[in-house]
Amino acid sequence: MNLFPLIPLSIAVLFAFKLTLIYVLAVIYGHVKPVFPYISDAGATHPEAAFFSILLFLEGILIAIMGWIRYKQIRYIVHNMPKPNENNNSLTIDENKLTKITKYNKQGLYLQIAVMLSVAMVAAFRSTEHLEIHLIFGAFPAFIASIWYFYIQTWTSYQFIPTVNSIFVARFRLFCSVLAIIFGTIMILSISITWFDVTLPYSEIRGPPRLWWDEKTGGYIGHVVSAVNENLMIFMMSPFYASFVCEFRRIHSHNGRLKFTFNDNVQSV
Repeated sequence: MNLFPLIPLSIAVLFAFKLTLIYVLAVIYGHVKPVFPYISDAGATHPEAAFFSILLFLEGILIAIMGWIRYKQIRYIVHNMPKPNENNNSLTIDENKLTKITKYNKQGLYLQIAVMLSVAMVAAFRSTEHLEIHLIFGAFPAFIASIWYFYIQTWTSYQFIPTVNSIFVARFRLFCSVLAIIFGTIMILSISITWFDVTLPYSEIRGPPRLWWDEKTGGYIGHVVSAVNENLMIFMMSPFYASFVCEFRRIHSHNGRLKFTFNDNVQSV
């Protein structure tokens, strides 16, 4: 049985499962207001904090593993790509683009490692106890690295049409990437506006009182808008990672070594 497709699939499932689980637990235990808290706020209090940390660590490890395997897969494809002057009907890419793919491929590996380290910081430093560390060394770097990784993989997917992936897959990744950028941008703008309108002192905003943000606190509308877009942005990562399942089906392990294949024709789904 080929287990490699389970890696991107597991990441996709973990994203959706984590969002649902910690939100439901936080609301049931009365730790947050049910109208869209920030993800980290929903996972800031026990027992949901324990599940939040465990799932984040699992996500980070799987993301780094997937990043390494995807790096090896793209490197194999580039090294075995037919040259443009060869007489064949296979996909050919000029040398300049191959150089760019190789450069982006290395960046993609580093970005996935950065995401792993960033989500570990998010898990280790709760938003109600170490807000600055949580944001500066955790949430923001994870967001930036993820968005840049989305761009790299989307651009690479367009270069690999139709041999490695279909145009449907490339367009689907572009769709997910654009939505994630839109949601992330709205989230950041809303957070910025919210912090100017909020009436709570900073000492309370950075601690547990933030979990019960309401209309009386000030900046409530911006808080809800930013929290909704944060949830949507993270949710869009599930289908993006799930889109790699087909490509990971072409990866096998033999005697402890990875084996890669790619076809000359990929039918659109």
